[in-house]
Amino acid sequence: MKNRTIIAAASGVLLCGMAAYAAPRVLDRFNAAPPVRVMTPAMSDSVNTDGKKYDTADLLDNRMTLDFKRLKSTLAQAGDTTGRITLARPAQGYEVILMQTHLRAERFAKGSLKVTSPARFEVLVNGEQKAKKTTAEDSVTSASAQTVQLTLEPERDYTLTLKLLADASAKCNPEVKAEFIPDSGYDSIAIAADPNMKRRFYVDDCVLGTRVMATKVSPDGKYALVK
Repeated sequence: MKNRTIIAAASGVLLCGMAAYAAPRVLDRFNAAPPVRVMTPAMSDSVNTDGKKYDTADLLDNRMTLDFKRLKSTLAQAGDTTGRITLARPAQGYEVILMQTHLRAERFAKGSLKVTSPARFEVLVNGEQKAKKTTAEDSVTSASAQTVQLTLEPERDYTLTLKLLADASAKCNPEVKAEFIPDSGYDSIAIAADPNMKRRFYVDDCVLGTRVMATKVSPDGKYALVK
Protein backbone atom coordinates (compact mmCIF):
# COMPACT_ATOMS: atom_id res chain seq x y z
CA MET A 1 0.00 0.00 0.00
CA LYS A 2 2.86 2.33 0.85
CA ASN A 3 4.55 1.61 -2.48
CA ARG A 4 1.31 2.36 -4.33
CA THR A 5 1.04 5.68 -2.51
CA ILE A 6 4.58 6.63 -3.51
CA ILE A 7 3.95 5.67 -7.14
CA ALA A 8 0.70 7.64 -7.19
CA ALA A 9 2.43 10.69 -5.70
CA ALA A 10 5.26 10.46 -8.23
CA SER A 11 2.75 10.17 -11.06
CA GLY A 12 0.95 13.25 -9.78
CA VAL A 13 4.18 15.24 -9.71
CA LEU A 14 4.97 14.10 -13.26
CA LEU A 15 1.53 15.13 -14.54
CA CYS A 16 1.80 18.53 -12.86
CA GLY A 17 5.20 19.03 -14.45
CA MET A 18 3.80 18.16 -17.87
CA ALA A 19 0.88 20.56 -17.40
CA ALA A 20 3.19 23.40 -16.37
CA TYR A 21 5.36 22.96 -19.45
CA ALA A 22 4.21 24.80 -22.55
CA ALA A 23 5.70 23.66 -25.83
CA PRO A 24 7.13 26.56 -27.85
CA ARG A 25 5.68 27.47 -31.23
CA VAL A 26 8.68 27.58 -33.57
CA LEU A 27 8.50 30.39 -36.13
CA ASP A 28 10.42 28.85 -39.00
CA ARG A 29 9.01 30.70 -42.03
CA PHE A 30 10.01 34.25 -42.92
CA ASN A 31 10.31 36.49 -45.94
CA ALA A 32 13.71 38.16 -46.22
CA ALA A 33 14.48 41.46 -47.92
CA PRO A 34 17.58 41.76 -50.11
CA PRO A 35 20.67 42.40 -47.92
CA VAL A 36 21.66 46.05 -47.60
CA ARG A 37 25.34 46.87 -47.27
CA VAL A 38 26.17 49.30 -44.47
CA MET A 39 29.44 51.14 -44.06
CA THR A 40 31.40 51.68 -40.88
CA PRO A 41 31.52 55.44 -40.26
CA ALA A 42 34.82 57.28 -40.51
CA MET A 43 35.67 58.62 -37.07
CA SER A 44 38.28 61.19 -36.15
CA ASP A 45 38.09 60.32 -32.46
CA SER A 46 37.30 57.32 -30.28
CA VAL A 47 34.08 58.97 -29.07
CA ASN A 48 31.45 61.15 -30.71
CA THR A 49 30.37 64.63 -29.65
CA ASP A 50 28.18 63.10 -26.93
CA GLY A 51 31.11 61.17 -25.50
CA LYS A 52 29.77 57.81 -26.67
CA LYS A 53 32.12 55.19 -28.08
CA TYR A 54 31.31 53.63 -31.42
CA ASP A 55 29.67 50.21 -31.26
CA THR A 56 29.32 47.85 -34.21
CA ALA A 57 25.69 47.30 -33.20
CA ASP A 58 25.05 50.95 -34.10
CA LEU A 59 24.98 49.82 -37.73
CA LEU A 60 21.55 48.35 -36.99
CA ASP A 61 20.24 51.88 -36.46
CA ASN A 62 20.25 52.56 -40.20
CA ARG A 63 16.74 53.44 -41.34
CA MET A 64 15.18 50.88 -43.66
CA THR A 65 11.66 50.39 -44.93
CA LEU A 66 9.72 47.80 -42.95
CA ASP A 67 6.89 47.67 -45.48
CA PHE A 68 7.73 44.59 -47.53
CA LYS A 69 4.98 45.42 -50.02
CA ARG A 70 7.15 48.25 -51.30
CA LEU A 71 10.06 45.94 -52.05
CA LYS A 72 10.58 44.69 -55.58
CA SER A 73 11.40 41.21 -54.37
CA THR A 74 11.73 39.11 -51.23
CA LEU A 75 13.20 35.68 -50.59
CA ALA A 76 11.32 32.99 -48.68
CA GLN A 77 13.36 31.56 -45.80
CA ALA A 78 12.51 28.29 -44.06
CA GLY A 79 14.12 26.75 -41.01
CA ASP A 80 15.69 23.32 -40.72
CA THR A 81 14.35 20.53 -38.53
CA THR A 82 15.36 22.50 -35.42
CA GLY A 83 13.80 25.73 -36.66
CA ARG A 84 17.11 27.48 -37.38
CA ILE A 85 17.35 29.66 -40.47
CA THR A 86 20.83 30.03 -41.96
CA LEU A 87 21.71 33.17 -43.91
CA ALA A 88 24.74 33.95 -46.03
CA ARG A 89 27.66 36.07 -44.91
CA PRO A 90 28.61 39.09 -47.04
CA ALA A 91 31.76 38.92 -49.13
CA GLN A 92 33.13 41.89 -47.22
CA GLY A 93 32.06 44.37 -44.59
CA TYR A 94 28.61 44.36 -43.06
CA GLU A 95 25.08 43.80 -44.35
CA VAL A 96 21.72 44.33 -42.69
CA ILE A 97 19.12 41.65 -43.41
CA LEU A 98 15.42 42.17 -42.68
CA MET A 99 13.23 39.11 -42.04
CA GLN A 100 9.51 39.35 -41.50
CA THR A 101 6.49 37.21 -40.65
CA HIS A 102 2.98 37.76 -39.27
CA LEU A 103 1.31 36.38 -36.16
CA ARG A 104 -2.37 35.99 -35.31
CA ALA A 105 -3.83 34.36 -32.21
CA GLU A 106 -7.19 32.60 -32.32
CA ARG A 107 -8.00 33.88 -28.82
CA PHE A 108 -6.36 36.16 -26.26
CA ALA A 109 -2.86 34.88 -25.55
CA LYS A 110 0.21 35.87 -23.58
CA GLY A 111 3.73 34.56 -23.88
CA SER A 112 7.32 35.37 -24.68
CA LEU A 113 9.05 35.66 -28.02
CA LYS A 114 12.55 34.18 -27.88
CA VAL A 115 15.04 34.96 -30.65
CA THR A 116 18.45 33.25 -30.68
CA SER A 117 21.36 34.07 -32.98
CA PRO A 118 25.15 34.41 -32.85
CA ALA A 119 24.79 37.67 -34.80
CA ARG A 120 23.71 41.10 -33.60
CA PHE A 121 20.04 41.77 -34.18
CA GLU A 122 16.95 43.77 -33.33
CA VAL A 123 13.42 42.53 -32.69
CA LEU A 124 10.56 44.74 -33.86
CA VAL A 125 6.84 44.16 -33.36
CA ASN A 126 4.55 46.26 -35.54
CA GLY A 127 7.52 48.44 -36.40
CA GLU A 128 8.44 49.17 -32.78
CA GLN A 129 11.78 48.01 -31.40
CA LYS A 130 11.30 45.58 -28.53
CA ALA A 131 14.81 44.18 -28.04
CA LYS A 132 18.35 44.61 -29.32
CA LYS A 133 21.32 42.25 -29.08
CA THR A 134 24.57 44.20 -29.27
CA THR A 135 27.09 41.36 -29.03
CA ALA A 136 28.15 38.59 -31.41
CA GLU A 137 29.32 35.05 -30.66
CA ASP A 138 31.82 32.84 -32.49
CA SER A 139 29.60 29.78 -32.87
CA VAL A 140 25.97 28.74 -33.07
CA THR A 141 26.28 26.64 -29.91
CA SER A 142 27.26 29.71 -27.88
CA ALA A 143 24.60 31.99 -29.41
CA SER A 144 22.68 34.09 -26.91
CA ALA A 145 19.03 35.10 -27.03
CA GLN A 146 16.72 38.03 -26.48
CA THR A 147 13.25 37.57 -25.02
CA VAL A 148 10.25 39.83 -25.55
CA GLN A 149 6.96 39.59 -23.67
CA LEU A 150 3.97 39.56 -26.02
CA THR A 151 0.25 40.02 -25.46
CA LEU A 152 -1.80 38.94 -28.47
CA GLU A 153 -5.35 40.20 -28.86
CA PRO A 154 -7.88 37.81 -30.44
CA GLU A 155 -7.71 37.73 -34.25
CA ARG A 156 -5.40 40.75 -34.42
CA ASP A 157 -2.45 40.87 -36.80
CA TYR A 158 1.08 41.39 -35.49
CA THR A 159 4.07 41.93 -37.75
CA LEU A 160 7.32 40.46 -36.44
CA THR A 161 10.50 41.85 -38.01
CA LEU A 162 14.02 40.61 -37.29
CA LYS A 163 16.85 42.94 -38.26
CA LEU A 164 20.15 41.06 -38.40
CA LEU A 165 23.67 42.39 -38.90
CA ALA A 166 25.74 39.99 -41.01
CA ASP A 167 29.52 40.31 -40.60
CA ALA A 168 31.96 39.07 -43.23
CA SER A 169 34.63 38.52 -40.57
CA ALA A 170 32.39 36.37 -38.37
CA LYS A 171 33.45 32.77 -37.77
CA CYS A 172 29.96 31.41 -38.47
CA ASN A 173 27.01 32.26 -40.66
CA PRO A 174 24.27 34.44 -39.17
CA GLU A 175 21.79 31.80 -38.12
CA VAL A 176 18.59 32.72 -36.29
CA LYS A 177 15.84 30.86 -34.47
CA ALA A 178 12.57 32.41 -33.30
CA GLU A 179 9.93 30.80 -31.13
CA PHE A 180 6.83 31.87 -29.23
CA ILE A 181 6.58 30.34 -25.75
CA PRO A 182 3.04 30.67 -24.35
CA ASP A 183 2.51 31.48 -20.70
CA SER A 184 0.85 28.96 -18.44
CA GLY A 185 -2.81 28.59 -19.35
CA TYR A 186 -2.37 29.81 -22.94
CA ASP A 187 -0.59 26.80 -24.44
CA SER A 188 -3.77 25.42 -26.07
CA ILE A 189 -4.49 28.58 -28.07
CA ALA A 190 -3.76 28.32 -31.79
CA ILE A 191 -1.22 30.84 -33.08
CA ALA A 192 -1.01 31.29 -36.85
CA ALA A 193 2.38 32.36 -38.24
CA ASP A 194 2.82 33.03 -41.93
CA PRO A 195 4.95 35.62 -43.79
CA ASN A 196 2.32 35.76 -46.56
CA MET A 197 -0.69 36.11 -44.29
CA LYS A 198 -3.16 38.69 -45.62
CA ARG A 199 -3.65 41.65 -43.34
CA ARG A 200 -7.17 42.14 -42.02
CA PHE A 201 -9.06 45.41 -42.29
CA TYR A 202 -10.03 46.91 -38.92
CA VAL A 203 -12.33 49.70 -37.79
CA ASP A 204 -9.19 51.50 -36.58
CA ASP A 205 -8.08 51.86 -40.19
CA CYS A 206 -11.10 54.09 -40.84
CA VAL A 207 -11.33 55.83 -37.47
CA LEU A 208 -7.63 56.62 -37.09
CA GLY A 209 -6.86 56.91 -40.78
CA THR A 210 -3.34 55.54 -40.46
CA ARG A 211 -3.48 53.72 -43.81
CA VAL A 212 -5.90 55.85 -45.82
CA MET A 213 -5.34 55.66 -49.59
CA ALA A 214 -8.23 57.78 -50.89
CA THR A 215 -11.43 59.53 -49.78
CA LYS A 216 -14.64 60.60 -51.50
CA VAL A 217 -17.26 62.98 -50.06
CA SER A 218 -20.93 62.80 -51.00
CA PRO A 219 -22.47 65.86 -52.75
CA ASP A 220 -24.39 66.86 -49.61
CA GLY A 221 -21.27 66.54 -47.49
CA LYS A 222 -22.86 64.11 -45.03
CA TYR A 223 -20.94 60.99 -45.97
CA ALA A 224 -17.35 60.09 -46.68
CA LEU A 225 -16.05 56.98 -48.39
CA VAL A 226 -12.65 56.05 -46.99
CA LYS A 227 -10.42 53.63 -48.88
